[in-house]
Amino acid sequence: MARLVKRRQDRPFKVLLGGEEKFLCMCGLSKSQPFCDGSHKLVHGEDPEKLYWYDHAGERHTCTETFTNIRDFTNPETERQVQLLRREIVAEDTLAIYFSTPAGFTFKSGQSVLLKIPVPSESGTMEDSHRFTIASAPQDRELMIVTRLRNTPYKQALKDLPLETKVSINGPSGNLVLNEDADRPLVFLAGGIGITPFLSMARDEVRRRLPHPIWLFYGHRRPEDAAFLDELHELERQRSTFHMIAVMSEAEKSIRGWIGETGFIRRELLERH
Repeated sequence: MARLVKRRQDRPFKVLLGGEEKFLCMCGLSKSQPFCDGSHKLVHGEDPEKLYWYDHAGERHTCTETFTNIRDFTNPETERQVQLLRREIVAEDTLAIYFSTPAGFTFKSGQSVLLKIPVPSESGTMEDSHRFTIASAPQDRELMIVTRLRNTPYKQALKDLPLETKVSINGPSGNLVLNEDADRPLVFLAGGIGITPFLSMARDEVRRRLPHPIWLFYGHRRPEDAAFLDELHELERQRSTFHMIAVMSEAEKSIRGWIGETGFIRRELLERH
């Protein structure tokens, strides 16, 4: 039995443990070990006479071609350079970050990119990657991602990254995209930072004046915490086929006041709308 393990652009991560170099490959084939030692022992269901490869989601595939002809499932040619343009606070502890759009880059609303940036560490600066939904619409001139501000090395490095810094993105990827079938009404349930793919879709739907109706249920604690709440209300005013129902679970703690839905997104709320 042989196993093919392809190196992705963002993995393996190189780390130092006690002065010794280790690689965290995240292949999913040696989950009992914190780091991959390269042996990749036989796992359940593999045939010792076959060659397998595993995609980024951990799904197993049988190779039917030679090593040189095996398709490149990581799409390394999609890595592109982008430049950090600006940042904007869009809700409490929530930051929108805008990058330049590379020439020829296209995506569908709801898709994501892998963002690679330099992150300081005790052993020096290393590159780290996180995946972000593209919150901007395909028609926008800039690429926007949104993140909650957290005290992690990656999030701190992203918050402090100097303007005009050039970094890498890989993608786009993802199948959570706007359905083009006008005969199928769409219902979206979003909470917190999970609004980002649906913001992209809402912008796209309004700008292209798509005919199918969309209901977006957006849950958060308080209006202050709900990113892009005002913009979504404005999109609803612009397009009669787009409906946004915001729900606040801690509305009584808001200093803005709230006269909309309260509680949580439950069946009775969906049935009422």
